[in-house]
Amino acid sequence: MKDSYTVLLNSGFNLKYFKKDDTVLSTITKDNSGLKEYDLYLREGDSVALKSIEGVSIFYTGAFPTYTTDSVTSDDMGVIAIKNNILRATVQSVFIPELVDRITKKHITSYTYDIVVNCSRKETVYLNGSAPQTGKVLHLVNTSPLDFLIYAGNYNIQHHDNLYLLNTNLEKQYIDVLAKTTEQISRYYSKNIGIAYDANVVFPQIFSIGPKNQYVKWAFTVTPTIVMDVNELNTKIDLKSKAISDPNTFRIIAHEMAHKYFMQQLNAIGTRNLWRFYHETLAEYLALKAVENLLSETIYQEQLTKYIFTEKNKKSIFPTFDEIEKSEKDLTNASYNYYPLFIIGFEKMFGIDNTFKLLRQLVLDKDQFTFDTAYFKKRILKIGISEQDFEKYQVAYLNSPNCNIQF
Repeated sequence: MKDSYTVLLNSGFNLKYFKKDDTVLSTITKDNSGLKEYDLYLREGDSVALKSIEGVSIFYTGAFPTYTTDSVTSDDMGVIAIKNNILRATVQSVFIPELVDRITKKHITSYTYDIVVNCSRKETVYLNGSAPQTGKVLHLVNTSPLDFLIYAGNYNIQHHDNLYLLNTNLEKQYIDVLAKTTEQISRYYSKNIGIAYDANVVFPQIFSIGPKNQYVKWAFTVTPTIVMDVNELNTKIDLKSKAISDPNTFRIIAHEMAHKYFMQQLNAIGTRNLWRFYHETLAEYLALKAVENLLSETIYQEQLTKYIFTEKNKKSIFPTFDEIEKSEKDLTNASYNYYPLFIIGFEKMFGIDNTFKLLRQLVLDKDQFTFDTAYFKKRILKIGISEQDFEKYQVAYLNSPNCNIQF
């Protein structure tokens, strides 16, 4: 590698040293909000940091950092959690060393891997991108770069043709319905976006170390893994119709699966609110389209009424698309409950085919950008929308403080 990188790592790890070939490297370390940044040098006193990380090994000493209910105010993807002999950690906790380009400041979070895991006793380990395995010596391989997630410990594996379930107790007839549902959603996305949904979905059972009742409904994804309350599906599936009977559960699964296409890390987008628009709003739009086309138009309209066309939303003022980037407001809820109207409005003006063309273009170009208004406009023009029509769309939706009036 020609570029120069900083190594980022969760500060809870007890680092012994970095080593290149047979040489222990010198480091300059900075603290960064629960993380440590390491600049690597061949020798102490060198003025130029190591430019290539090829051949660099990392050695640790001491225990794995963990969090308990006494040490966290909320459980989230940035927490390394252990409960009932099961460990869960995602890329957001930086439990795997993360490279940061010193020039562009871009974080490299997706990797291939070829890893041998040695366990003192028989354990089950799932690392995002490889099939879960049980044993004392496990060989995990992934040849397509993915963000990391680990789910490891003492639990059972259930396997269907197109999915895995980890630490769950669903009976076969319920698993069959879940498999059928994920297959329907993946086919719908593949057909309409024109990019194959080419991954088996993995469903680990969620557990929380946060305060009791922290989340009424919590799920998260690190593609192709969806961590959720899988056991709850025992009450959400109708075996007579062989379908998920709760539209909201269907929408949540469809939303998490949509992150297969919209799963950029924050550093690749820009500000947190723009990241939420790209990451959550576009996934929510796709989920709503799955509801409309795989469930019914009636259920789709009910979902819009329940979550988007609410009286509170109709009376609210929201940052326009141009204002999202610099807004200091927490726009988490709006990313799900208001900003999908920007894409629904695009569909209303330009049709569903052009909407999927736009989503496809955003997916194809996702490695080339810091997401902002100019980038979004360029992709809209790229699919054949005229400058004049874009301006009309911008006035009606993107620059409106509340585009509910358009509906």
